[in-house]
Amino acid sequence: MIEHAMSAGHLVTMSFSDLSFWCYGCESYIKHPTLHEIFNAFYEQKFDEPPPVSDANGDGSIIRQLIAAIDGETDVEKDVPSGITIEAVAGRIRAGQYKRVVVLSGAGISVSAGIPDFRSPGTGLYANLQRFNLPRPEAIFDLEYFYENPEPFFALMKDLLPQNLKPTLTHFFLRLLQEKGILLRNFTQNIDMLERVAGIKEDNLVEAHGSFATGHCTNRDCQKVFPFQFIKDAVQSDQMPRCTLCGSIIKPDIIFFKESLSESFRERVFADLPAADLLLIIGTSLKVQPFNLLIDFVPETTPRVLINREEVASIRKTGAGFRFGMQDNARDVLLLGDCDACCEQIVHLCGWMDDLKSLMNGFVSHL
Repeated sequence: MIEHAMSAGHLVTMSFSDLSFWCYGCESYIKHPTLHEIFNAFYEQKFDEPPPVSDANGDGSIIRQLIAAIDGETDVEKDVPSGITIEAVAGRIRAGQYKRVVVLSGAGISVSAGIPDFRSPGTGLYANLQRFNLPRPEAIFDLEYFYENPEPFFALMKDLLPQNLKPTLTHFFLRLLQEKGILLRNFTQNIDMLERVAGIKEDNLVEAHGSFATGHCTNRDCQKVFPFQFIKDAVQSDQMPRCTLCGSIIKPDIIFFKESLSESFRERVFADLPAADLLLIIGTSLKVQPFNLLIDFVPETTPRVLINREEVASIRKTGAGFRFGMQDNARDVLLLGDCDACCEQIVHLCGWMDDLKSLMNGFVSHL
């Protein structure tokens, strides 16, 4: 890291919040074997424990394989054919060749349910917060600003609550993967709980940024837990939810800026991503760390399908990212368009349309 900074003249930093290394000159994350010891040292300093190990022997082999996959040093034999297509991926899903599908989903999968994404110019959530007179759009999810002025957040929360919202076709596609017994995990950036509403089981779901399912009293001497319905009733009545014991504000258990990601996210990343035999990335800009790093945590033989309105996270100077359009691309598939339409295309190619329609027609909220 120091050598790169000295030779290139670039500013290189390490984030203690997510333990990533970033070069401002290259505008990309840095991954190199020499940084592993630094990562491990800071990990133990932050979490007061060694980096998680998922193998039975406890010798760190899974972690080493994960790091090797990111650095391009894996000795796993490549068996993914060149020129892979969505038709080929769907054919293998239908043939039962993929048994451990991991899905990374973002705000784009909920847009057709009436929930805006965050960053779309003109229509995204951040572009329509003028009424709150915020110092900056992101302040709506800033922990310090919340403690100072929680009213804007709860006013926005009222718009985001899944009141009469129905999951989208994409949510039901994820549920269908679960019903087929091949969904290993759905890592979602969303806090709208529509995965839960659609019937994704808690064991199959990792809400990376938390959810509204529960909330805690912000008084550190109290910290009473409150269910979603209690918070929802207060917000829908244009009131701020307050603790019934001490009267302090209740904060929903979503991850604000400057808060650490959930423990389950950290554990499942190291266990699930190296085990995935198919990675689906749906409706996310991949701009938020550390979520945007996960695409490089799967083995080199694992196909990666990006379903999105625009191409994101293409190959960077570090060698990480998607390899769309490159001659040596052996596993990355780009499916541009509306999330629902693209997922419906996959379902059609798998021959599962009747199963999907049955799920959607028989929908009963699981919240």
